Amino acid sequence: MMRTTLLSWALTLSALTYAAAACRPPAAGAPPANAGQDSSERGKDPFASIPRVTVAELAEALKEGRAVALDVRPAEAFEEGHIAGAVSIPEEEVAARAGELPKDKLVVAYCA
Repeated sequence: MMRTTLLSWALTLSALTYAAAACRPPAAGAPPANAGQDSSERGKDPFASIPRVTVAELAEALKEGRAVALDVRPAEAFEEGHIAGAVSIPEEEVAARAGELPKDKLVVAYCA
């Protein structure tokens, strides 16, 4: 049981880390994310293994109490507006604050 819980947390944290990285804008002057790839590799989604939910699926899960929305934007952006009931943990703090997230709900990270 303990091993399963730890594995579940590790997978969740990995998914959140990848989701947060996907939200981070590229650095000024940085080459495109697909630079150096040949055309056969450019169509591949590096985040394809991360489960995604639609807005409708998230809304239903939130309404039923089965999920929590995790806003990984900077605190200032969260204060300007966010999904009702969302939790704010800026992406650079997710790893350190993962213990604040519920273990019994779907955690859906967003950055827009």
